[in-house]
Amino acid sequence: AGMWNRGLMSNFATSTAAILTCGKSDCWQEGLRLVNVMKSQALVSNSIIYDASIGSCGRREEWQLGLGLLESMKHEELRPSIISCNAAISAFAIGRQWQQGVALLDTMPSNDLPPNVISFSA
Repeated sequence: AGMWNRGLMSNFATSTAAILTCGKSDCWQEGLRLVNVMKSQALVSNSIIYDASIGSCGRREEWQLGLGLLESMKHEELRPSIISCNAAISAFAIGRQWQQGVALLDTMPSNDLPPNVISFSA
């Protein structure tokens, strides 16, 4: 978020790249902070940011944060993608929350998101 304050995060593309990079590294919490800054400035407008953030939460066994991001998508009227759902299912599996994963898997077809091989192997 400090980079944002210095004006280096002035556009959506740069912010998205920073979030994706943070999500793949040890600074994943900084990436989540950037998501919150973007949300507060009404800049979050697609699922790519959420996909990356949910995935980074899952890799760190922070399934609760991933679930919160998935819920945020719905509140912002963003349709979760197959990638969002698979990332959340994977986060649930890593966090040993298989019931949550099965519940999400069950809702996917009714949301026009047919599960794929990754969905079933997460």
